[in-house]
Amino acid sequence: MAPPARIEEHIAAYARKRGGRTGTAPGDHVGVVPEFFQRKRLEEELREANEGLEQRVAERTHELEQANEQLRLLGSAVENAAEGFVIMQYVGGADPLRITFVNQGFSRITGYSAADMRGRSLRHLHLPVGEDRVLGALFESVQRKQPFQGEVTALRPDESVYALEIHAMPVPSGTGEPDHWIAILRDVSDRKAHLEALKHQALHDALTGLPNRVLLHDRIEQSILNMRHYGTPFALLFVDLDGFKEINDTFGHYTGDVLLTKVGVRLRAHLHANDTIARLGGDEFAIVLDGLDEASTAAQIGRKLLTALQQPFEIEGHKLVVGASIGVVHCPEHGADPTTLMRRADVAMYAAKAVGAGTMVYDSQQDAYSPGRIRLIGELRTSIDDAHMALHYQPEIELASGRVARVEALLRWNHPDRGRLLPDEFLPLVAQNELIDRIARWVLQTAIRDCREWADAGLDIGVSVNLSPHNLRDSRLPEFIAHTLADAGLSPSRLTIEITESGILEQATLGAGSFQRLRDIGIGLSIDDFGTGYSSLMHLKHLPFTELKVDEHDAAIVRSTINLGHELGRSIVAEGVETRDVLERLRKYGCDFVQGYYISPPLEKAALRDWLLDPPIFSPPA
Repeated sequence: MAPPARIEEHIAAYARKRGGRTGTAPGDHVGVVPEFFQRKRLEEELREANEGLEQRVAERTHELEQANEQLRLLGSAVENAAEGFVIMQYVGGADPLRITFVNQGFSRITGYSAADMRGRSLRHLHLPVGEDRVLGALFESVQRKQPFQGEVTALRPDESVYALEIHAMPVPSGTGEPDHWIAILRDVSDRKAHLEALKHQALHDALTGLPNRVLLHDRIEQSILNMRHYGTPFALLFVDLDGFKEINDTFGHYTGDVLLTKVGVRLRAHLHANDTIARLGGDEFAIVLDGLDEASTAAQIGRKLLTALQQPFEIEGHKLVVGASIGVVHCPEHGADPTTLMRRADVAMYAAKAVGAGTMVYDSQQDAYSPGRIRLIGELRTSIDDAHMALHYQPEIELASGRVARVEALLRWNHPDRGRLLPDEFLPLVAQNELIDRIARWVLQTAIRDCREWADAGLDIGVSVNLSPHNLRDSRLPEFIAHTLADAGLSPSRLTIEITESGILEQATLGAGSFQRLRDIGIGLSIDDFGTGYSSLMHLKHLPFTELKVDEHDAAIVRSTINLGHELGRSIVAEGVETRDVLERLRKYGCDFVQGYYISPPLEKAALRDWLLDPPIFSPPA
């Protein structure tokens, strides 16, 4: 603080400035002193305010610099992202969005620059006929102010095709109403190509490229449906090469593989485009001939195929000749389901081989000529312990959410000589003996163990297993399942048991006790191949089943089953879904779950895990 004399000088100077007296006598500065100190105080406060303002300006400048830096980084991230980013202004109307910004990722994916798209609609993208329905679904979501996700096939300006996954969401304005939309676009062409490759691999023979047993079974089912709906009969031929083993042993496996491939090509060349030829494994082939009125006509075609095969095959300088035995069945004359037709064609083929007839049409008296089937039962007994059995899994999708709800376990027998066999080709042989129970327990243990592994990997899915009426007569089965679930630490709710409708009706005559014991454990119960109508639903009212599984091909039956099933509190699963249109129709009907080759073919365990980690989108189009 300044000494008194110094303060007096400041006051005197201030007084002179104000025009007052400047003497030193008492009272000379009356009125000046308070004003002096008040001014000094104001000056101090002003100085402090200025300093505070300068500090706040510096802080705000720093904050603004940081915000600008974050905005720059965000802009750089968006601009250089692999995904396409689109900002669109909402303008209303039937085509409600106009593009205001696209990043470089959008241009890389679509082939259109920012200048091409600014001010335009997404309809400016080049879409094949029919694909604009996806954009229509997007615009409907915009009108409802709801997020959207979907996939569309599009063309770049150079006409190259790509698959585009679109996620769009609204951006609210200050009033809360969305005035802009943001879309994220991903090129999923590689993923779809990988899935298509997996599907092709699952449905075709790796050596010849022909359809395999799985696809053959599906084609036979399709032909049966055409026969039922349109009255179109068909024939099935089983072809087994004669002398192939000797060629394979003499010239080696490479020559044998080339020969099998050439046989497939030659047989295909003598068939119509809509006929199906499949390799069953080893030296066995099967052929579906559509539109044949009589088995005799199919036998004539079989003889022509034999003549074609008698021409030598030239392989590495060798002229090789093979014969063949062909068994013929006709639908509906010899059966009206895949299992019966394939079994009887096999019997006819063995009969032809036994008598050297070349081609033979099935006759019930021929079943005595089937020693191969007896041998197959003996091989089946050892295959369970020899690790020749395997499970493939086919996903089921919940339509309301699009998530994978569970997978169906499907048994395969990797026969050392005949290749991969489907259940229809060997389970009927043991349907009424103890071997069917050994197989069922192996399937249950394996499926439950695999489901436990998926749960440990964070995959929230269940598994379903098919059982036969013979299995249900095993009074110890519910206890076995309960112990297997407990040992694996798996919730019973993750397991569903599927039983065919015919098996249900057969077992129902013995009482519902076994069904109820399974339900008491907490296991789901599903009626597979449901479709005999209202009378069966009346029986169902008294049985503890949780769901019905129907084939989607008969729309009227599917629709009525969905309605009646829901009235009884049962979920509905539609299998055989092969197109998006069918899936959406089932969604419209109120179906709960779907399964089929459009979703995914049956996959081996490793392939299923890859599929589950990056599944296609099956959620509603919004």
